[in-house]
Parts: sequence; structure tokens; C-alpha cells
Amino acid sequence: GKVSKNGHPPWQPPAENPAGDVGLSLYNSLTDSKEPFVPISGRQVSMYVCGPTVYDVAHMGHARAYLTFDIMRRILEDYFNYHVLFQVNITDIDDKIILKARKGELMKQYRSKSTSLEEAKKNASLAFQKRKSKLDAEKMAAEARLSGETAQQLQAREKEEAQNALKSNELFVQQLQEAEAKVSTASSTAEVIDSCSDFLADWLDESLGHTIEDKAVFNQHSRKYEEQFLQDCASLGIRDPTVITRVSDYVDEIVTYIDAMMKQGSAYNSNGSVYFDTSRHKQSHDYPKLVPSAGSGQTDAELAEGEGALGAKFEGEKRHRNDFALWKASKAGEPRWSSPWGDGRPGWHIECSVMIKEIHGPRLDIHGGGADLRFPHHDNEIAQAEAFHECQQWCNYFTHAGHLHIKGLKMSKSLKNFVTIRGALEAYTARQLRLMFLSHGWDRPLNFSDQSIAEARDKESRLNSFFAV
Repeated sequence: GKVSKNGHPPWQPPAENPAGDVGLSLYNSLTDSKEPFVPISGRQVSMYVCGPTVYDVAHMGHARAYLTFDIMRRILEDYFNYHVLFQVNITDIDDKIILKARKGELMKQYRSKSTSLEEAKKNASLAFQKRKSKLDAEKMAAEARLSGETAQQLQAREKEEAQNALKSNELFVQQLQEAEAKVSTASSTAEVIDSCSDFLADWLDESLGHTIEDKAVFNQHSRKYEEQFLQDCASLGIRDPTVITRVSDYVDEIVTYIDAMMKQGSAYNSNGSVYFDTSRHKQSHDYPKLVPSAGSGQTDAELAEGEGALGAKFEGEKRHRNDFALWKASKAGEPRWSSPWGDGRPGWHIECSVMIKEIHGPRLDIHGGGADLRFPHHDNEIAQAEAFHECQQWCNYFTHAGHLHIKGLKMSKSLKNFVTIRGALEAYTARQLRLMFLSHGWDRPLNFSDQSIAEARDKESRLNSFFAV
């Protein structure tokens, strides 16, 4: 029968499968406990892992996730002799890619102009001012949420978000001050631009972002970082996936899938964008399953993460705050594909549900990803797939790799507090990094520090001595 644990909705253990039941247990995020692992079909295991959004270089936080699932896959294949169909996706249509590619193109144009030193410093000052105002407003908002009566009403997730926002704000202010100091002593236009390129790029994008219309700009950007990511995986000794699926290759299938949900009544069109109707879904399904506490409503940060950096304009189009975009109408400066609802692009969550269906069919054994993807991304994926396939349990096991922290904050591109995989491999061997991750619980946070690396080095030398004997 069904199992209810740790505040999660009931979970249905898979049907008996003597050929595939080897006595293995797997920590399952759908119950937040270890469950006996039984694949759907014989000794075949269908496994999907959320791959990278290829907008920038991959860092050690990504390495933690992909090494974790590589180790899990190797245990399944090499020790338990399962046949794993291992699929990884590449997200190459995304708001982060659009912004990063657009800013890159604007900076290229800016660098090619003959700007005087005086004008470059003036523009830098305007860019700093813009960012300062934004940081001040964000700090005030976070402090207001953590003080007085408001603080008492916050859910644990909201409180943690506000505390992290303050820590991040501190880091951003420090980065801004460092850039200002470099600009003040710069003696050439090129030096000014190099010292504050991120701030200048944001400033330029606000006024000129809509002018970048060439789809090739976005394609070239994502291809470059996709190639680097695959090279990084090879350098880390990660086994090649059985299948790699790229979102841009599946736009037609995404449109067909959304159209079917529209016909079911699971989704609705609003001004050329299509949204998933969460209120209607909850009448017949449990939602959300991975983070049940989010059922009372998304926090602001979860909403921003789920709808993307360019999604703010969609807010007034939804029937309910928790509804999420399946298809986004594109505006000037954003790539577009044709659809029955007008030109636009796929939302974030829809890509995984569709590509999994295309490779694995209507059911899935194991779905993996970073801990930050539990909600909204994975919960929304589940909702879409269970609505589309008209089932109550689409995927049997969800696994989430713990975050990698650096100086108390999650390592991330947006915070610019990351160590690239390439940089790490210049200082440490791939085996040392693998040993570091193996020494800690795969689903728990891990601090990336000199101490954790020193311990891994020590383990490696002891293992080398042991096997050399």
C-alpha cells in the first residue's frame, strides 16, 4: 500500500519485480527517507538528471551534483549490474542565457567604440549608481522582513531566504566597492571597462537589450558553454550519458505537449503566454509533493527562480500566484519560436517533462538534480507530467545532491563566489575531488575549503600506499 512519511503526500512503492529487486535502498526525496529500490521493468533503470543551463562556465557546485550522480550510476551499473538508460539535458533556451548573451554582445559593441577615458569613467559611475540603488532597496526589503511582526509570520523557507539575501547583499556591496576602487585608479578606457564589465553590461542592457535580435548571438553563446561543460565532465572522469537532449532540439515536441494540456484543461492561454493551472491540478492531484510546505504559496525568491529573470512582466497574466509559465511570449531582444499562441519560447519546467517522455516514455525510475531544484522546478515537472500522462505517480524516486558552500554561502554564478571546475583541476586531481565528495553524505551540504581538500589528499595518498603494497 501507499506510504506517508515526513509530511509528504502518500507515495506508492513500485510493483513487485523479483528480477530487479536486489535489496538496495535509495534515499527518496518524495518521502525524505530511504526506500527499497525496485525498478519498473526487470533490471532496466530509467534515470534522468537535470543538466546545466549553459550561460556561463561550470563551477565546483555543478561538479558536486554531476559527480554524485555519476557515482550513483556506477554503483547501479558496475556493482548491481543494472542496465541504466542515463539521460542528461542541456538547457540552451533560458532567461539567464538570453541576458548573458545579450550583455556579451552589447559589451562587444561598447568595447569597439572609441570611448574617451573620461566618458568611460562617467558611464561606470552611472552603472555603479544604478546598482547601488538596487542593492539598497534589496537590503531594506530583507531587513524589513526580518524585523517586527513580519518576522514572526515568516515561514522557515522565507526566513532563510531573507537571511541569505542579506549575506548575498553584503558580498555584492563588497564587489561593487572593489570595482569602484579599480575604476578610480584606471589609466585607460580598456582598464575601466575590464574593472566594471558586469556593472556596465547591466546598465547597457537596461536601455539597449531590446536591440539584440539575432538568434545566432544566443545560439553561439550556449554552444560555447555546452562544449566547455562536456569537456569539464570528461576531465572529472564522468561517464558519458547514454543520451544528451538539448531543449532547442525539442521545441516542436514541447508545443505539442502544451497543446495537449490545453485540451485537457490543465493549462490556459493569457496574452500569448501559456500557464499551468495549479488550482485545478490540486483538485485531483497532490501538489507540491517534494516541498509540501510550498503549497500555501511560493516565496518571492522561488517565484523569481521559477519564472526567470525576464518573467516579471507575466505576473498580472496568471489566475493564481503559483501558476507557472509553460510557454512565454517573447518581446524585443528575446529569441522566438512559432506556436499556436504566438511567437515565444518554452518555460523552464516544461522542457524536462517533455524530453523525459521522448526518451523514457510515460514513467521514470529515478530523477536527479541539485537540492535547489526541489521546488519549484521538480515539483512543477511532476505536476505537468502527472497531468499530461493522467497518472498519480509519474516518477518513483527523486534524488537531490547537496549544495556546495563556500564561506557560508551556496556556491553560485550569481554571487560570483565560485571556483570553476577548470580552476579546481589546476590545483587538485579529479580523484581528490571525487574523494572529497565521497567523504560526505551525497545529499547533505558540504563546505568547499582547504581543510576538506587536505583530507581528500590525505585519503588519496593512503589509498595509493595501500594499493602499492
